[in-house]
This record gives sequence, structure tokens and C-alpha cells, in this order.
Amino acid sequence: MFTSLFRAAARRSLWGFSLLTLAWTARGQYDPDWSRNIRIGFLAGFNIKADFRMSGTFPIFGTDPGLAGMPRQNHVYDDGYVRVDATGNAGTDPRGGYTTFWGYQDGSQHPSASTLLFHNSSFFTGAFSSARNEDAPYLGFDMAYGGNLWRGKRLRVGWELGFGLLPISISDNRQFSATVEQSTYSFTVPDGVVLPSAPYNGGPSGFGQPTIFDVATLVGSNAFPDQTVSGPRTLDVTLYTLRLGPSLFWDLNQYIGLAIGAGPAVGFINGYYRFNETITTPTGVVRNKGDFGSTDTVFGGYVNAMLTYHVTKNADCFLGAQFMPLGRSTSSSGGRQARLDLNGAVYLSAGINWPF
Repeated sequence: MFTSLFRAAARRSLWGFSLLTLAWTARGQYDPDWSRNIRIGFLAGFNIKADFRMSGTFPIFGTDPGLAGMPRQNHVYDDGYVRVDATGNAGTDPRGGYTTFWGYQDGSQHPSASTLLFHNSSFFTGAFSSARNEDAPYLGFDMAYGGNLWRGKRLRVGWELGFGLLPISISDNRQFSATVEQSTYSFTVPDGVVLPSAPYNGGPSGFGQPTIFDVATLVGSNAFPDQTVSGPRTLDVTLYTLRLGPSLFWDLNQYIGLAIGAGPAVGFINGYYRFNETITTPTGVVRNKGDFGSTDTVFGGYVNAMLTYHVTKNADCFLGAQFMPLGRSTSSSGGRQARLDLNGAVYLSAGINWPF
């Protein structure tokens, strides 16, 4: 959510900045004696890649079968639920208490007058790998502070400290085959109770609705191959970068300047790996949703070049390009892995520079 809002705002602001720059034709007197500068602008990242992999056995979240053989338990299944109602599931029958708080989805779950069946998919086993590029550009924020160490007639040698913030969200939606483990549970319907046709969803009141006994019996478990698991799986992180190195600035004329720089850089990555999967089963589909945190530090270097246009005495517009390879960062947990590749990352920036 934050990433999409940030991208939309950054795109609108970048277009606004471009139109303002084109319309700003008044040229002020350029101060050639500046010794420090600060610049702030928008950042666009390109050629950022991610490689998604999965291998092993994965739990399926979202259901809770509860304890079998025990009364007054909450059960949530792929195709229904049996829960404790407002009476606390009153009753002393060995088959359990009575509950009105139950529901089922398909007529096949009621094979006889006295039996109601439910299914719970507990985990799936499979392997999957996919290399994907980014949905470029990723839009962020960039700023830098620098100073001069030596000055010639038109040439300045100095240093620059830079900071960047770039939200990155890369998703993979490819599907793959898996084996799903599914268990079947049965509940007893009291004599004389006629169940409504499926689908039916009862409420928690405890009165005025058909009741069933609340003790679950495990009928058995089976593995079903060739089921389908589909995405999305998303790496949703923010890249914070720091860079420090020497810089060279050349006054091409009283309005145009060219700056180049290079040096070491470090990146801090923080965010989440998220998944929101749909899994087919013999009895329908189930959802599997979760996430885990991702934090890493990467190291590399940068080379950049920047053109400035002297609008007025203490304000320039700038347009820059930067190559900053920072290696690879791996986020992994429980057989899930996403590898973020920043080795080929290229960044464009535009904004305002203040020399003083």
C-alpha cells in the first residue's frame, strides 16, 4: 500500500518538476564562488531483479481444525466450520455438546442422515523456481551534501556524501504443481434433525437453528498430487543507501555545470516477503497467506554523472545518472526464498541543487 501510494505521488511530482523546469526560462546571475552544495530530488531505479524459489513442505494457514475427540472446541475447515455457540455447546451426550454454530458448503459433505463431513488441507509439498525482472521504474528519494577541496578557474575537486531511499516491490505470480495433504473429519447429526441444504452457515445464538454434535472424529488423511499453487509471492522492501566519495565539478559555462563522482556505497534492506496463494484441492480451493521479515546489509560502489542548470544565484536544476552495484540480498524462511539482485542497478535522479 505504502509503495503504490509513494510511486503515484512521486510520478505526479516528477512530471510537475519537469514542466516547471521547462517553463522556468528566467536566468539569474550565477555565483562562481560557492564552496558547498546540497541537492534533493526524486530517484528512479532500473534493472533491479529478483529470483524466487520454493522447495520443501509448506504449512497451509487460514484454517484451524482444532482437537479431534474433544467437545467444546472450535473447528475451522476448508469447506465449513463447527464452533462453540452462545450456550457453550450445552449437552452431556457422549457424542458431544449441541451447537448451532456450524456451516458447510457442499451437499457431498452430508452423505447420510447422521453424518456430516469436513476437510482440512494442512500442508503441500512442491518445488518451484522463477527469475523475474522488476516493474521498473521504482521511484524514491535522493539527497546529497558536498564540498570543495580544491578550485581552479572552472574546475572543482571535492567530496560528496549521498543518501537514497527506494521502495522496491517485486512479485511473482507463476503457478506450479504440488501434492496436498488433506484430512477428513466427521460429525454426528442428532436423530430427527434435518439439515438445511448446502451451502448453509449457522449462527452462534444456540437457539432456533438446527444443531449437530460438536465432537470431531478423524476419518483419515490422504495425499493428492497434481494440485495447483498460484501466487502472488512478493518481495516488498525498502532500500536505504549511503555513499561517500570524491567528486569533480566542471563549469561548462555560466549556466551549465557537469559533475562526476565515484566511491564506495552501502545499502540497508528492510521489509517483508509476503505470499497470498490459492491452492486447489479435491474439495475446492483454499487460501494460504503469510509473511516473514527481511533485513540485510549489502556493499558495493557507485559511479555517477550530473548536469546542472544554473537557474538563479543559489538554485540549480539537476539531472543525474548513477550506476551503483550492491551485490545480492537473500530473504528466506521455511523453504521460501527471494534473492534481490542489485548488481546491475541504474538510477536516474532529478531535482534542485543549492550551491552556497
